[in-house]
Amino acid sequence: MAEQSIEHSSARARSEIDRPGKKRTPGSHQALALDARTEAWRFYHDNSLDTEPDAVDRAILKTAVRLVPAGMRVLDVGTGRGHLLAALRPEGGLGIDLSKRCIMDARDRYPGFRFVTADLLNLATVPSPGGPFDYIVLNQVLPELADLVAAFRALHAHVKPGTRVVVFDRTRPRVPRWAPPSVRISGPDLEHVFHLGGFEAIRFQKTGVFNGFRMVVLRPAPHLFEPPVQLTASVILPILSEVEEIPGLLESLPDLGDDSEYLLVTAASTHAGVKNAVEDMDGSRFRILNTGSENHEAAVFEGISAAACDCVVLLNGRIDDTPELIPSFLEALRTHEGDLILANRRIYPDEGGATLGTSSRLARRFLARLFTHRTGQRVGDVNNGLKAVRRGDMERIMQCWKAGRCPSGFHTPALLATAGRLHLKILDYPARPARPISGGKKSLLDQLRFFWRALFTR
Repeated sequence: MAEQSIEHSSARARSEIDRPGKKRTPGSHQALALDARTEAWRFYHDNSLDTEPDAVDRAILKTAVRLVPAGMRVLDVGTGRGHLLAALRPEGGLGIDLSKRCIMDARDRYPGFRFVTADLLNLATVPSPGGPFDYIVLNQVLPELADLVAAFRALHAHVKPGTRVVVFDRTRPRVPRWAPPSVRISGPDLEHVFHLGGFEAIRFQKTGVFNGFRMVVLRPAPHLFEPPVQLTASVILPILSEVEEIPGLLESLPDLGDDSEYLLVTAASTHAGVKNAVEDMDGSRFRILNTGSENHEAAVFEGISAAACDCVVLLNGRIDDTPELIPSFLEALRTHEGDLILANRRIYPDEGGATLGTSSRLARRFLARLFTHRTGQRVGDVNNGLKAVRRGDMERIMQCWKAGRCPSGFHTPALLATAGRLHLKILDYPARPARPISGGKKSLLDQLRFFWRALFTR
């Protein structure tokens, strides 16, 4: 009976297209066909029998809860009966679905959230949707979308630079034979659709072969947003041990403009030397913070707490990477090319007097591949001296550490693991080392031990 009704609705749509004397406009055939497809799926969901969540549905729900932090603003596209939106515990949540029956059921089950009968293509007609959103979840709706590219372009009005779009799609759609025709699209074609729709895939994961799902995390393409004219930076430079030529070290730092600053975090043994060096030169761009301790993480934490600019740049006191790269890192952040910019010193491994043994080279490459697997993004090096991130993203990273969701620490492995957890775009930047690269057996073993901890932290 349901099959005959869907065929009847499709036939009625065809008759609308071919009706004699009807005024046709360019694209009218396609528009009516899309409307007929949408109505067919709406009829299917309104009249299909209630089905209990299967193993794939439960696995998707568990993965979504792990990916999306609680307290975010979430848009759930294809919300169904609202189970996934409620499990995410958002601060502001909106669920949309084609089926009026599903929306009414969701309102009864979860009155604390807002559910609206709407299509993704006409989301603009929803009054006060509440965007921009932190996360947009598309759960098993790709086969039903009449126009994939237009659907993703419709999300542009509801995203911001930090928004992440999470797409779940079954490897085998769970629909009966009488359901309307569904879209089947391969991985490379899907990435091309994302590109045309104005999004960039930063993580792709597939679970199962015959009865599993694939998960894609997207970020808005940089061209969707007008970049600011200039970003200011707080460069944090811990000087906790005696440095031979402090004046020469400070003079090598590039001028980043009047609104940027260098925060020199000193210990008791280095405070006097740094203070005298700053007084002997133009010290207007320097601020000195005396921690009285030689603990590196405590020094960096105090520097970040005192930072007042748009971006945070972490630079170690040895100046392992050439500081002339700082403006290039800030430009990558300004144009949204990346969210966490790291210096990749493996591209120029033998410059600056750096001579790594074969075992150290292989170990660093092995660790880089491990973190590539962990973050879902390409990681070229795990031994970085120069790092740059927006201050808001740095605060999110520290909140994640405070909540115990990732092992903490301002070294590269901790930043990589947490950035992958928060779906920040990691960008490797080729860097020429300014001095020999350090990284003995102890350093490599520490990084491997941290990776093991980060791998099993949920």
